[in-house]
Amino acid sequence: ARRNLARVWLQPGLEIDQTVDADDTEHLNIAPTEAIEAVLEAVDRSGFYLDRISTDRDRVGGPDWRADLALDQVFEFKPQGRGRSKFDGVALHFVPGDGQTRILMDFDRPHRTETSRTMTLAHEELDIETITGNFQEYLDDV
Repeated sequence: ARRNLARVWLQPGLEIDQTVDADDTEHLNIAPTEAIEAVLEAVDRSGFYLDRISTDRDRVGGPDWRADLALDQVFEFKPQGRGRSKFDGVALHFVPGDGQTRILMDFDRPHRTETSRTMTLAHEELDIETITGNFQEYLDDV
């Protein structure tokens, strides 16, 4: 059950005399990049389903980097089958860049604090099997 709570639109805000609808908004459909699509597939293959997508204004970053994003899109996954008892969920934050995508992964575990890990994915290395194996290594290490 995918719940996309992220609504994105353009609102021109033009003041034109005798306009038909001055409050008109044009909704946008935003598709993932090839790198993000590969990671989403790897997480799915690792036994998680996409529960919801939302946005927030939190700063995203890892131990040695910070993204300067106006808005952070968060992909929240829930476990199915493998790992159900170990994790309540995983949230992914993506920061696309030139030639690479950085991913902040927040792992929620029952009765424990959230654990975060980061991964950098080079765009020329988008092999789904490798990405799936890397993600599963993070699951085992958390």
